[in-house]
This record gives sequence, structure tokens and C-alpha cells, in this order.
Amino acid sequence: MVGHSYGGLGALLFATEHPGLVRSLTLSEPPVFPWVEEQPGDAALVRDFVRRCWSPVRRALARHKREQALEITTKYFTGNSVLPPAARDALEPNLREWEVLTTSDTPFPVPLTKLIREFHAPVSLLTGDHTLPVLKRCVAALSARFSESERVVIRNATHDMWSEKPQECGVALRKFLHENSQAR
Repeated sequence: MVGHSYGGLGALLFATEHPGLVRSLTLSEPPVFPWVEEQPGDAALVRDFVRRCWSPVRRALARHKREQALEITTKYFTGNSVLPPAARDALEPNLREWEVLTTSDTPFPVPLTKLIREFHAPVSLLTGDHTLPVLKRCVAALSARFSESERVVIRNATHDMWSEKPQECGVALRKFLHENSQAR
């Protein structure tokens, strides 16, 4: 399984709940915020995300200001609220999901420790070297829980690493899959 961002969180949850169906797991910066909040000093990073991104996006979506929600998210992750048309087209289908998630009581669920201990497939963690501090802490939290995981830093990349550096991400993924093709 391969998952990026919230898709990575979904892949993590599926893999740990159904370990027999997963030969390997590659995650790119999934928002495991509850684990980040457990680390001394790191809860402020999650609060900053909620204050600067999550809550404003929730308010914009509640007012049916979809374009504004995209601008807020883009500014938070890139520092610039201008979204190229191709990127807007790629993100717009996610807005319905964001509407549901921003009103959820548990928008960022994480697997139980017991399920993590029972998961034995190879894990690769990708992160961009220019990603946000809160996402770096997410990858560190995953690395701590999956101590045998492989960690790959994609140079000159942010959270949007798969769009910014598709070749490098693909090479890292193929290398990991090749090295672990005999798993299970």
C-alpha cells in the first residue's frame, strides 16, 4: 500500500487493521497529529495547524466558500495563496471530503498501539526536506512506532513531493518495493 498525506493516514489505518492483506507500506507524511501532540513541545505545532489552516478551512467550507478554503490550504502548505489551475483541478475533488473531516470529532484517527505491534510488513516513510515542521514530526512519530522502517528524505521537496519531485519519489518507491519484493 502507498499513501500520501490523508491518503497515507487511510493506508496506515487499513494496513494495521488488515495486516494480512498488506505486503509493504509506504507513507508520505500522513497527519498522525495525535501522536505529535504526545511529544513534549510538539502540541504547539498541531495547535498552529488548527489555528492557521484547519479552523479557517472549516469556517470557509461552512460558508460554502470553496475557493477560499483552497486558498487557505495552499497558503498554509506553500506560503502562497495562488493556486495554479492544474493544482486547483487536482484538489477540488477533495473539498467534499474536507467538509466532512473538518466537522468530525475525530478527523485524524491513529491506530491502536496493539495493532502497530502486530504489523510486521516492511514500512517506508517519505518526507520532503522542505516540508512543514508539524509534518516532519509526524514522520518522526511514525518512525518511532515502526522502528524497522526505512526513512527517505526527498531533497528540495515539500509536502507536495509527489508533484514536485515525481521521479525521485518514484525511484524511492520502486527501490523499496524491489528490496522488499520477497516480503511475506
